[in-house]
This record gives sequence, structure tokens and C-alpha cells, in this order.
Amino acid sequence: MKIEALEREWEIAPVNFDNRRKLHGLNLAAFAGDEVDYEKYERLLTSALVLSGIPDKDLAELSDIQLDILGQAIVKEYLGLSKKKNGDSV
Repeated sequence: MKIEALEREWEIAPVNFDNRRKLHGLNLAAFAGDEVDYEKYERLLTSALVLSGIPDKDLAELSDIQLDILGQAIVKEYLGLSKKKNGDSV
């Protein structure tokens, strides 16, 4: 799978059903209340980065903000929240 983030293309591993459901649960938990639970949201982003299979050496070159942006792009792809090519959301 390929995603675009941080002005480049990233190759990410496909996500299986079990891991997609775990990410979905983390996403729900992070946004369950009136405010975002940032600890749970950070756990969601970190889990997505780990599942992506992007080598640690590539991730180590990024700032924490860049890691969050990349993690968000991965979560959107894995959970089917990214836009389709025709502009319609999933």
C-alpha cells in the first residue's frame, strides 16, 4: 500500500482484520468523550506507525510533529477514512 504524507510517498504494510479492528477501538477510545484523550490518541498513532512496517531508521529521522502527521495519514488509510480518487469519502 502507498500513502502520501510529508510531501513524499510511503510504502506501508497492509493491515489485517484483527489489527484494523484494534486500531478502530483505539480511535473510538481516543474520541469517546467531549474532549480528545491525547494519551489514547498517541497510542493510536504509535500503533499505526508500528503496523505500517516503515523502518525505524526512516521514522527516527522525523520530528515528533512529523511522526504524528504520518501516523494520522496511516490511520486514515487503514480505517478507510481517506478520500477516494473521485473525491468521495468512504
